[in-house]
Amino acid sequence: MTARQLRAAVELFDSMSDKDLKPLNEIDVDTVRSKLDELFAVKVLGLPREIIAAGGPLELLRLKLSRGPSIRGAK
Repeated sequence: MTARQLRAAVELFDSMSDKDLKPLNEIDVDTVRSKLDELFAVKVLGLPREIIAAGGPLELLRLKLSRGPSIRGAK
């Protein structure tokens, strides 16, 4: 990461540090984590907004992660 990206990441995480995240197996329904992912993707990594669009790749990734056996376990 560049120094600018690192500063942006620190600012982002600091601004959201008071928010509660759901357990990782609920990543597909965690609105706070979703917002954090979206802001990180765009403001820190500079990814195109299409990545974070509804039904887009980031949403699909969260859905697949939430259903993965190593994340879901016996839940």
